[in-house]
Amino acid sequence: MEESTTRNFIPEEYKFAHEYCFFLHDLLADIVVVGEQEQIFHHNFQLKNPAHAEQMNGRTGDELASWMEQNGYITEFREANRRHICIALLADFCQFIFEALDCSRKGKLVVSYALLRKPLKENLFYFEWLLADPADFINRFHAPLPSKKKQKRALPNPTQLTEKERLEIIRNAMGKTGVGEWISPEFVHELRYDKNVEYGLEWLFQRANHLITTFVAETEEQNFNFIFSDDQARLSQWKGLYTLLPVLLLHAVNVIFYVVESFNDGKLKDLEFLKLRAQVGFLIYGKNSSWGKDLDQSIESLLKSFSELELSCLNCSEFVRMDFENLQNLYNDGVFVCQHCGYKTLLTSRKELIVVGHLMQGKINCPSCNSVVEAHKENIDNVLLNMKVVCQGCKEEIDLVDE
Repeated sequence: MEESTTRNFIPEEYKFAHEYCFFLHDLLADIVVVGEQEQIFHHNFQLKNPAHAEQMNGRTGDELASWMEQNGYITEFREANRRHICIALLADFCQFIFEALDCSRKGKLVVSYALLRKPLKENLFYFEWLLADPADFINRFHAPLPSKKKQKRALPNPTQLTEKERLEIIRNAMGKTGVGEWISPEFVHELRYDKNVEYGLEWLFQRANHLITTFVAETEEQNFNFIFSDDQARLSQWKGLYTLLPVLLLHAVNVIFYVVESFNDGKLKDLEFLKLRAQVGFLIYGKNSSWGKDLDQSIESLLKSFSELELSCLNCSEFVRMDFENLQNLYNDGVFVCQHCGYKTLLTSRKELIVVGHLMQGKINCPSCNSVVEAHKENIDNVLLNMKVVCQGCKEEIDLVDE
């Protein structure tokens, strides 16, 4: 009998966290879909000889790789493979995260934890490595396989590295995201790999994947791990899941976005705004979760950065206060709302928000006559529609794409 698609067992107190995790999943899934449409995972390069086009035609897999290496295209092949690895890892990551969240919605917590083990311990770590040191990752990936089975592959399973080696890769990746160490790299590592901490996910991964465990997360007498869970146990499992998963998924979004941006070429124009919404969503989640006061300073800092843009309502021209409620509007619908008349201004990119702020503060001058461009409704609408304004002095249309 087919299960109802509307069945939802998530406790009320964890519903926002669950929906936020799905939101982060959807951001990454959109990169897969739009990235393939825009061909950002394709790599174009100049042929060294016109005859090579014919010689490459019909070659695939190892045959193509061998031909490219023998004919001076090693760098081009490895860059193409880096992009192929990225889309493959990302699609796989999204599939496992989706199924894990869907199983959680249905109350199948053991399956959910079992599904999360691979994407968080392996896929995410390879993304961290691709960001921290892409040359090292690709060189190891293309290294010959060992001649003896007991020898290690050049690109190992993450658990074959030492804790120090994994931690260095995680730290270096976070340093390249632009948001830096917004949480401790040690904490990120601990949640995924440390069997000795009961609040981490590794302790739960072990119990979800094995009926009997004899080390650290030892199975109780006359029991199997998790399969006799009652309602109280499931509540505890949901609490653990929705306390830790939003942290790791936001970390994953930060890392993966910056890997993709390294070969994005500006084709995914909304990435910056989507990253902003992801961070805003985490602050909303954090304010109503056990993290609470730990995020108060971050919330105040984000609110301050919005307030400095001095946004005015397009309808009544009154100053719009970017309070916590407007952060929620920005996360939920991509809009900010005037507190005076209720008018909603829709934003589709972070750049639009910045440019509108500059326009309202009189910081945009016409390149032809140097007049300050007026921030009337028509000009603001033009920014939101096509990133252009018209100078009221010389009537020149000004393209603000590079503003």
